[in-house]
Amino acid sequence: MQTMIELERHRSQDGSLQLIVSKDDDGDVSLGFANGRWHTHADVLAATYRCSVQTAIRRFVSDLVENRAIIAVSWIDGKLDDIWITDDPGAELSRVTSGEELKLRYWDGSAWRAS
Repeated sequence: MQTMIELERHRSQDGSLQLIVSKDDDGDVSLGFANGRWHTHADVLAATYRCSVQTAIRRFVSDLVENRAIIAVSWIDGKLDDIWITDDPGAELSRVTSGEELKLRYWDGSAWRAS
């Protein structure tokens, strides 16, 4: 089993979210939310953004904490299920299941609103 070393922790202004940047024994860097299952890998971000791994990490964190990324927070039957970044909030809302509550928000706690 891989050991994860926390490199960074970012807390949202309202205190409800924490983004953790961590590295495993093989040097793979991942970014995900505390108490959530969703995560992404720095090498995937680097390929998507077409830049270095370090630049991709900085860009992802910056987009998040500067309210340029939409965060989905899902509860099922009143319990936190997962937290993730979405590029398609409308599609996320269309997939909500019975017993699920989905909130779309920004890092500062403000709600996402369709324009």
